[in-house]
Amino acid sequence: MWSVVKGTLIHHYEEEHTKHKPPLLPFESLLTTLYWLRIYPTIRCIAAELDISVTCVRECLDHTLDSLFTTLVPAEFHHSPPLPRAYTTGTLAGICAVVDSTFLVLPHTDKKEDGKKNYHYKSGTRQALKWQLCVSPTGVPWHISDVVNGAMADIKLLEKSELMEWTALEALVLGDKGYVGAWHVVTPKKKPRGGELKEDEKEANKEKNSARAIVENSIHQFKRWAILGGEYRGKWREDDHLKRATKIVHVVGAMVKRFIVAHPLRAESAPEE
Repeated sequence: MWSVVKGTLIHHYEEEHTKHKPPLLPFESLLTTLYWLRIYPTIRCIAAELDISVTCVRECLDHTLDSLFTTLVPAEFHHSPPLPRAYTTGTLAGICAVVDSTFLVLPHTDKKEDGKKNYHYKSGTRQALKWQLCVSPTGVPWHISDVVNGAMADIKLLEKSELMEWTALEALVLGDKGYVGAWHVVTPKKKPRGGELKEDEKEANKEKNSARAIVENSIHQFKRWAILGGEYRGKWREDDHLKRATKIVHVVGAMVKRFIVAHPLRAESAPEE
């Protein structure tokens, strides 16, 4: 990781700190930023531990985050090869990826406008932002959307993310019932109103849900980074704030991808049927 980002960090410190020694050297800035993302202490806590000002810590985190976003993220995602078709027969035939959305939980707010924009369906008393992850059938992250307001429907987020433009025209993506009706997205069949699913439909749903579990496993790896797994303390009401949250999710995603490639979520490769 250092080999990818060091050029940008060193150049920044040569340009910005020509007259005085910076409080943190480039490699120390990288370590501090990774520590912040993983453990998510307050900035004041980091400043106290390092015995430097809060302003210095904030500048260090902001620039290092930008450097990781402009170097590490493209290296991991923008040059990813096209997804192979993993399934060839059965109800999963043609599926090459699995997609799902997840939340970035926000602090409680009593503002009605905030509650409406960031409705958190899993908790009536909390608000959240939302982002979408697409993984290969083995769980390797392949595409991450921008961070949006939590009330946005999954199918609208899929359209906004332009994920389907990344995939081959004949390829299919597996999603949950929130994506019913989306182009080229295979979803479990909904129970008809006042009726029951047939046995073969139930079996097909079971197979789809089993295959879809891999994206949940991958999301769990993201949530192990405390900045995404806990309560997000950053600003979030303006577009620039959402862009910063997007940078954070993408940077964590690049590191999660490296981890999953080195330590696969499933011992065996995706099934070839």
